[in-house]
Amino acid sequence: MKFSQLRSFHAVATTGSFTAASNKLHISQPTITAQVRELENHYNVQLFRRRRSNNQLTETGQALLQVSRMMLELERKAKEILTHEGKLVTGTLRVGAVAPFYLMEILAVFNEQYPGIKVVVETGGSDFITEKVLKGELDVGMIAYLEPDKRLTTLKYREQGLVLMVPNNSPLANSPEIKLEDLNGINLIYREPGSSTRKLYEQAFHQRQIKPKVVMEISSREGVREAVVQGLGSAFVAVSEYQPHRNIRAVNVSDMTLMSNSYVICANAQKDTPVTRAFIESAILSNPEANPKANPEIISN
Repeated sequence: MKFSQLRSFHAVATTGSFTAASNKLHISQPTITAQVRELENHYNVQLFRRRRSNNQLTETGQALLQVSRMMLELERKAKEILTHEGKLVTGTLRVGAVAPFYLMEILAVFNEQYPGIKVVVETGGSDFITEKVLKGELDVGMIAYLEPDKRLTTLKYREQGLVLMVPNNSPLANSPEIKLEDLNGINLIYREPGSSTRKLYEQAFHQRQIKPKVVMEISSREGVREAVVQGLGSAFVAVSEYQPHRNIRAVNVSDMTLMSNSYVICANAQKDTPVTRAFIESAILSNPEANPKANPEIISN
């Protein structure tokens, strides 16, 4: 059964004549007649008792009319959804982020522009977010460590340094700043493997042959901070993510110049969808320095 045949049947059934159905659908009467006849012949049924002035539905036709009403209503709703989605009136943005700090300033702009779009945020490490973006489980991601990948379109959003969270009971707590070598033998709390922050300080440790004492490995920023608050060790965190507490302080490492970058990523196949384009535009509006027109090297795939 073709949908065009069902539509022609429905028009005849609701108007009462093939001529009126032809005028309603702007299709020639012979075409309407042929489509209904093909439907009847294919299933070996009679849908109408044909009369000159009025075509009455058979019992089979009446049953089919109930179904055709539902199907045409579903078609109308489907068109409405697709039209609204293309205009970003309704729909869902699925975004993953390693941390909420910069993401929220983008979403503030996005929500102002597209208040009808529901936003679902998922958090995790850079590797985890990247994998979900590539699988199509997320529309966009915001990560802090970028591995080259030709399957991704990327926008460099911001950059920032790292700071060491130090508990008050640490010998480093009274130093305004330290050097990397001061971390030899110091209790450190590590993020999980795959963490962008961890990759940065591990790279610095390897280059300078620094050997801190790793006492704990925690997979969330909140957990790391709480461990430092409890005096279990020190930990690195991006400057924007440092949250003060009476039991800890932030100490700069003077000879560590590594920067933590924030990148907006999407799969190449997703970059031209309306919701993805809208998120990238919101990122540029929230931080004009990320505008690829000002710096063509900043966005690539």
